[in-house]
Amino acid sequence: IGATIATNATGSDTYKYGPTRWHIDSLDILKADGSKATLSRTQAINKTSVKNTAGYYLGGEPMDQIIGSEGTLALITRAKLKLLPFANKHPFLLILPFSDFKNCIRAVTEITQLEYRPRALELIGPGAGEFFKEHAACPEPLKSEAIFLYIKDEFTDDQDLKTKTSTWFEALKKIYKKVGEEKNLERVFVASKDVDLEAIHQCRHHIPVKVNETYFPYTKVGGGKIGTDWWVPIKHLQETMANTYEQAKELGVPFLVFGHIGNGHPHWNFLCRTKEEHAKVTKFVKKQCMHAALCDGGVAGEHGIGKIKRHLLEIQHASKVIEEMIQLKKSWDPNWILGRGNILKPANRI
Repeated sequence: IGATIATNATGSDTYKYGPTRWHIDSLDILKADGSKATLSRTQAINKTSVKNTAGYYLGGEPMDQIIGSEGTLALITRAKLKLLPFANKHPFLLILPFSDFKNCIRAVTEITQLEYRPRALELIGPGAGEFFKEHAACPEPLKSEAIFLYIKDEFTDDQDLKTKTSTWFEALKKIYKKVGEEKNLERVFVASKDVDLEAIHQCRHHIPVKVNETYFPYTKVGGGKIGTDWWVPIKHLQETMANTYEQAKELGVPFLVFGHIGNGHPHWNFLCRTKEEHAKVTKFVKKQCMHAALCDGGVAGEHGIGKIKRHLLEIQHASKVIEEMIQLKKSWDPNWILGRGNILKPANRI
């Protein structure tokens, strides 16, 4: 929980329920000087921003400064959380196959315009589908699908499930027709039983595990995985994803894409086999982050920037804003002893 708060994590269910920040009532912290404090929310939280924009949160209360600060301002020792009432609510998934990646992203923008909002809208895109399908738990009907979205929703009883799936199919019928893939409607897969839900969960989380296992050895020769955490507002998603896909293919480096597409937050993983590929992809990802920032998105939607992606802070924020962050760091931790090198360069303390 402490790590979740420290990065203001925003996973799949953020699509409906918002980021970690929205669900924190109070924090007990240990300050850099050894003193203790309890921070509580005294004002209604601003819910206009869901995903992160990297660095410190400058517009809220002291508690908001700690949330997402990556362990650099204080240590979280205890948290009081707001719990959601999930009594008699059971999840179900709709797996939506597509033949064309661009059509798939077009469908995302259509789904986000629906009045009803499910718990999650996720993407298993090019490359990611192969890792998904190779897991032993993969349901048989999904083994022939290369690109798909999945919608996570919830129901209370069998009648509610029947009503919701029927409503979804009517909406999806129109969406599939609009993007030119009507034939794929009949292949939509519904998972409501625990065994199917667990199988898909395992397959989904097999993707990053398999990527890391496969490409970690390449770090010895200067390669390895480069993953993105940038996001863009939905109005910029179609163009951004189409351009990224075409440009990524031109790099000649294996890649895959998956993640929280309903929030405009895909995770592109580039699988670099050499030092040269690593350098080329690093330059490309920096370019993509610049685009995300220009679109009023962010360079780090949920994982923080730590040390490895610290250089992206200046892409996201003007020097004046970064200076405010430096002053905030100094006010909490004058000697810069916490989370050294995370977010800000140690040299900034001088």
